[in-house]
Parts: sequence; C-alpha cells; structure tokens
Amino acid sequence: ATGGIPSFFSGDKEKASRAFGVDNGGNRYYDNGNQMEIADLAAMLEAKGGVDYILFDACFMQSVEIAVELTNATKAIIASPAEVPSPGANYQTLVNALFADGECADSICKTYYEEYSRPYSDYGVVVSRVKTSAIPAFVDYMRTVLHGRQEQLVNMDISDRLNYFRFSTQYIYPDICDMQGIMAKLLDEEAYNQWLEEVQKVVLCYSTDTWCSFNGGYREVIKDQCSGMSMFVPLKQYDNFTNTFNRDFLATKWAQAVWGD
Repeated sequence: ATGGIPSFFSGDKEKASRAFGVDNGGNRYYDNGNQMEIADLAAMLEAKGGVDYILFDACFMQSVEIAVELTNATKAIIASPAEVPSPGANYQTLVNALFADGECADSICKTYYEEYSRPYSDYGVVVSRVKTSAIPAFVDYMRTVLHGRQEQLVNMDISDRLNYFRFSTQYIYPDICDMQGIMAKLLDEEAYNQWLEEVQKVVLCYSTDTWCSFNGGYREVIKDQCSGMSMFVPLKQYDNFTNTFNRDFLATKWAQAVWGD
C-alpha cells in the first residue's frame, strides 16, 4: 500500500497515488500495476451504505488523511501506521474476531497485535483501531489546534520523532511520523494534555516495543509518541526534491479541512 500521501506512480493517472493493492496478475508488489484509490473505495462503500469495519492488512494505512477520507464509508478502520510484518495477519487466530457478533473492531485489533507480542515472534507491530464517528469532531478540534502553527510544522526538526518510514532520495515515500510525536513537539504541556484526551476518543492502539522496518531494521516504538495514527507534515525539505508530496497533501480532505486559515 502507499498510504495517504505518497505518489507511487506519479504522473500516471491510470495508476494510483494514495492507494492499496497492485493489480498486475502476478501478485508481486514491485511490479507496476493499477491500484485502488482510497477515494474510489470510499465512494463505492458509501454508495452501498458503508461497512462495519475495514481491516487493512497492508503498510502505512492508518493515517489521519485516510481516516478522514473513509469517515462515511465504515464505522472503524483497523490498520498500521507503519509497515506491517511481512507475514501479515495470522488469519488462523484472527478469523473468529473477524466474524464476531456486534462491535468487533477492537477485538480484531487486539487479536492482530497479540500474535506479534508473543515471545517467539520474529517481528513487531503497531496496529490500531480508528473510530470514524469521532473523526468529524476531531477534525474540528484539530482545525483550532493547527491554526497559526503551520509555519512551526513545516520547519519542524523531526529527527527525534517516532517515524515509521524515514524519507531519503532513494525511496518514494516521505517521512511517516506518528501524530502524537508531532503534537508533543508542537504544543505546550497544557495543550498537549488536552490533545491526548481528544485523540484517545478516536484511536485505540497496541504496539510491541520494536517493529521491523524496511529501511531501518528493528527500531524502537517510542511509546510516549505512539498514538497509532500517522500525520503527514508538509516539510519544506521536500520542496528541494522532485516529488509531489506537499502538493498531494494539500489535495486531501484532511488538509482542506485543517490547514487553511
């Protein structure tokens, strides 16, 4: 998956930029192929009345940008803001949770996590559940929080933040930072404590102490920076490279709701 911002197939309108799944007949991720745009998925599900939950067993899909896009398409999103372990979910243990009666999203999230928290696991995981009914109020709240702070954000030094994929010119992804780490650095103590109360109405997160990153090996999950939901920051450094990260960000529903004056 390519998450909420990155342009995996930049400039090719037949292929997706904020999407998941490569449809190329070969079941190989690195082969080029059409993908499903998040906006298209949302429109289709909304037209059918929505679903109880969406489980993304794919990397980078628990971002605030995606959550806003899917608010009216599903009641809950279970996903990881980071790379998921290469084996993915253990469906042998997860399937009972998937088909449980009633509100089962929290159980799905916990069951996914428990498989990778066992002592014998060779991986690690950050997985969370987003409650979409809480998203509209959270967006309204974040609009007031970010007002007047955009300049601080675009110039922020994120080198000490919980970052699920570190940007370099070698890779196609921007930095993918956890929202909590960004807000901890942006806000004073009183405002940050209020933010924690608000985000906990939206996100339930489980994480191991480390996770295995493609471009960093085993890395520490900084627990006091881990909400389980990422937030793209349109850093000025991206403007020095040939990418469209910041432009793509401004086109998201999230940015249009919280980034303007």
